Amino acid sequence: MALSINNRLSQKADSLFIPLIEETLKNGLAYIFNVSPIPVHIIFGFAEGLQESVSSKNYWLLGNALLGHGIYGAVAFILWQRPLLANFVSFLLHALYNTYILKKTKKI
Repeated sequence: MALSINNRLSQKADSLFIPLIEETLKNGLAYIFNVSPIPVHIIFGFAEGLQESVSSKNYWLLGNALLGHGIYGAVAFILWQRPLLANFVSFLLHALYNTYILKKTKKI
């Protein structure tokens, strides 16, 4: 999902807009359905990583997506008593990671 949206937006949007949407969606769904954010994040990471791995034939991306989204979910879980803070911190980590990757690959 993110990859198809990313292809239509600038690289700057990848570092801020996409993580905000993703983290709000994942944490929002977990909050609405009263479930832990960790499995929601991991399922999303699996789907995103699988799609990216197949499209690029780089299967390390699957592990990377699972690890990254697992970390964002764990952070959200730790802060879950304060949902807005949980969402903000997971968004911030995701945005920082995306910015790092984009700078490393010289796309921003």
